[in-house]
Amino acid sequence: MNKTKTAKNNSDYLNWWDKTHQEASTLARWMAMFEAVNLVADKAEEKNISPEDIVYKPKAIQDYIEKTQDIILRKLLEQEYKIEICYSEEPSNLEMQIF
Repeated sequence: MNKTKTAKNNSDYLNWWDKTHQEASTLARWMAMFEAVNLVADKAEEKNISPEDIVYKPKAIQDYIEKTQDIILRKLLEQEYKIEICYSEEPSNLEMQIF
């Protein structure tokens, strides 16, 4: 009976983590895209370039969004969800602490 309770608790916890991570990841992605758009607009304004004349570099923008998204995701999990993620070089050593 204890094993069943533990399995249910683990399942509940994993479901909670999946939902929380998906929610935070989506929000982080939108925030990274918002930041990228603002960065391009600020650079254009700084150089007095009209929006129609901006030469967009999709790969550079995508790379910026992906890198920024990871940073924002970690900050969101730590600050809003009170979850600390500790990364190491080895994927099997992922730790998560809720404080």
